[in-house]
Amino acid sequence: MSIHGKLLAAQKAIHGISKTGFNEHFRYKFFEEREVLQVARDALNNAGLAFFYSVESVSDREVETKKGNVEWLTYVFMVCTIYDAESGE
Repeated sequence: MSIHGKLLAAQKAIHGISKTGFNEHFRYKFFEEREVLQVARDALNNAGLAFFYSVESVSDREVETKKGNVEWLTYVFMVCTIYDAESGE
């Protein structure tokens, strides 16, 4: 099977992810990065694909909200690599 077929198989294997995080300030649930990564990594591994990532840069920026409050946005630039252990793709 090609890497594309394996990626499709992994994608089909991923189903609902529980929102385990909770933002107290804005009162909403969210997906935690580690939960999403674990589900994705399990599906990729089962399809014979390895997943690697590296954080290339992190930057912060102060922004003013519509209400005039100051908040911070954090930008994380990551490079993700998916490797087919069988074909080397």
